[in-house]
Amino acid sequence: MKSTHHISFPHFTLSTRFLAALTVASLGLSSLAIAKDAPLATSGDWKLNLGMEYAGATGTVTPGSKTDPLKLAYDFSKGGQYVSADMTLDTPIAMSTLLLTAKGPGGGLTVALTDASGQSLLYRQGAVGASDQVFTINLSNPSTSWGGANDKTVHQPVKSIRIIVEKSASPTGTIEISKITAQSPD
Repeated sequence: MKSTHHISFPHFTLSTRFLAALTVASLGLSSLAIAKDAPLATSGDWKLNLGMEYAGATGTVTPGSKTDPLKLAYDFSKGGQYVSADMTLDTPIAMSTLLLTAKGPGGGLTVALTDASGQSLLYRQGAVGASDQVFTINLSNPSTSWGGANDKTVHQPVKSIRIIVEKSASPTGTIEISKITAQSPD
């Protein structure tokens, strides 16, 4: 049974069912079917990464709240190739699928995850439209990987998430992420 993690806004809140599932997992009782219902927060400690290996990009990250989305503003008018909003998860999460609801002016959306081995896995999603769009990211199919095990296989749990806007036809803009949901493996 697939389970879904939800982290409430504006801070990290876990449901009783999620805590029970964590307890069951830590005891090795994986045969019990307890749903993990606890979205990954758009609020919290998101850090801006300007892709300094390709100098010139500027941007800002504005964490979300109960009513406002996470905002990643970017400006490639003076160079650069990408900007990202990066978050190290307080508690690493086992996941098989990541769902993002995003909108923006057409920037290229990519997601990178870091797994338990220290491997970074990159998932290119394409252009973001002007209205809310749900991106379903199957973690078994990364575009590329590097570091750690470097085998394009997620070694659970996932330790960090990076939401990347790549340079595109729109040199400036803001991508808004209103929801992030991690679905755990069967």
